[in-house]
Amino acid sequence: MNEFRAFFGDKEHVFAIKNREMIEELEKQTAKGIGSLFRSFRDQTYEFADLMQVLRVGLIGGGLPPATADHLVNTYGVARPIAETIDIADGTVTALFFGDDEAPSELAADMAEAYADETGEAA
Repeated sequence: MNEFRAFFGDKEHVFAIKNREMIEELEKQTAKGIGSLFRSFRDQTYEFADLMQVLRVGLIGGGLPPATADHLVNTYGVARPIAETIDIADGTVTALFFGDDEAPSELAADMAEAYADETGEAA
């Protein structure tokens, strides 16, 4: 199944991009093709708005009403550090491509390592 489960805000939620319509909505909202969006997570060129849209669409695909998904993203996505949301957004898009909700995202670890290399601080 193309689902990713993660704690977000108040509890664990399911994030899923389940069908063509959801992919097209995500492409429309981000102005990126799904392949470009996936690649932006790999090469760390994503935009903040892209992260929020993946979370919103993923929560809707996971079964939440759109208004609830929007509220959670505005409450817990926008106001929290990006490192807390990147793994969820990356995991959601990765699950769409590979269908493995158990595969951990390594993006946050890669970002922390890159930061440590640049600043000399421990990751």
